[in-house]
Amino acid sequence: GAGNSLFAWDRFGFNVPRMALIGCFSNATWVTNRFGEILGIPKAVLVKMRAALEQRYEGKLNWASLDIGRFAQRFPGELLMVHDRDDQEIPYFHAEKIMATAVRPGVTLVSTSGQGRRSILRDRQVIARVADFFGAADFFGAAA
Repeated sequence: GAGNSLFAWDRFGFNVPRMALIGCFSNATWVTNRFGEILGIPKAVLVKMRAALEQRYEGKLNWASLDIGRFAQRFPGELLMVHDRDDQEIPYFHAEKIMATAVRPGVTLVSTSGQGRRSILRDRQVIARVADFFGAADFFGAAA
């Protein structure tokens, strides 16, 4: 989701003033490598798969260019990234890599701990922070 949002902005030019990315990977090659690890697919097969896809979609797909940090650097609006230090599916180093590349005003990283991959999406503080980022500061209403 998160990385694909920036990819879609880059590829299709969606006019959005801000974007929130939660638990984002730093590049698409890592995603395919991780997919291969989980399923036990040899690295050589993954390399051939990526090459075949680049050939099939020549001029439209280049794995090396699918770098989320570079997309984040070019994104003209505000960007809020939220990543948990204990995310086991997409480790925290991805947030650090994106932030190291997307060094510009308007890019903010909110780090949490102890949430992991799934709980971060239900955390009231995270939800409130993201809602506030989008201008919905009173997202929870008076019950909060």
